[in-house]
Amino acid sequence: MQKDFDRIFSVLKTYENFEQYMLNHDNTVNEGLLKNHINLWISQFDATEQEFMASITANLLEQRFLSKENEINFIKGLFNNPTLLNNDSMPFPLNIQRNGNSQNRLVQHYTLFMNELNHSYSQDSVIYLDDFIFSGGRVFSDLSNWIPLQDKSYNIFVVVIGYHTNIWSVKNQLHAKIFQNNQAKKIQSTLSFLKCYEWENRLFKKNESDILWPMEKFFKNPNYYSHIDPKFNYRDGFLATPQSFFKNNDDRVKFENICLKYGFKIIQRCQNPNNTTRPLGNYRFGYGFGGLVFTYKNCPNNTPLLFWWGSSDPHNPMYNQWHPLMPRRTYGQAC
Repeated sequence: MQKDFDRIFSVLKTYENFEQYMLNHDNTVNEGLLKNHINLWISQFDATEQEFMASITANLLEQRFLSKENEINFIKGLFNNPTLLNNDSMPFPLNIQRNGNSQNRLVQHYTLFMNELNHSYSQDSVIYLDDFIFSGGRVFSDLSNWIPLQDKSYNIFVVVIGYHTNIWSVKNQLHAKIFQNNQAKKIQSTLSFLKCYEWENRLFKKNESDILWPMEKFFKNPNYYSHIDPKFNYRDGFLATPQSFFKNNDDRVKFENICLKYGFKIIQRCQNPNNTTRPLGNYRFGYGFGGLVFTYKNCPNNTPLLFWWGSSDPHNPMYNQWHPLMPRRTYGQAC
């Protein structure tokens, strides 16, 4: 297990959202405290689960953790994209995100490269930047509020590092917003989602999904009868694809079951859980979104609770409920 511990440690040295007690005076992560931190997180699992969780977490972080370098290189690469670059002009970056800091951070990178390359901003195109799209709620909220305020035609580009495939309804709703505003204002705006890395999460491909998608047999344990969602469409098979994180169903089922088991325990410790708090990550439906991507700046709340829930701060409503591997900012979210 030591090798896997070292792999986790190597990645988490770059995570930038640890609580203050974990940091040195220069805000770098204290390596001794980080090792204790990882040990404490792993120790919360049953002894028979610890080696497996160390191994699977090390693999996840090495394959699905967005580093600062990855993020900057992604933005830099946009300046070679012929869809965006037009005679040394690039789309103007929108900074309209209401929750979170990811867009603001990406816009800063974008602006820096604009200045370095001495490019100009296009007068008729804008770009909405973000790191990941999970359910699509954030991009819909931001753009559906911005679009009706526009009185001239724009080519609107949505550009993210990766998104989950089941956002077709969000795309359709945004296209409808564009159409309505075009009709009302007599303009001709367009909306395009640029091709990016996609994680599969469509219902008809549930057996090859890139998110956690439980099988019904977990809930045959009497301890979990009360948690059964009668409307949930369980995964009933397994199909590995070239981009799959899980290479066999045994590991997938074991990890999903551990995430459910401890996710339910975490929720039971919470006095007043939000109605979107689910064991596999925040979501309105089922057992949670089940996301499996992470960033150096903040752990997405759509990932399983056991990765990010909890705090060592007595003033935090999540204090002492669980020791999180990657504590996150909750933007005022209730416990």
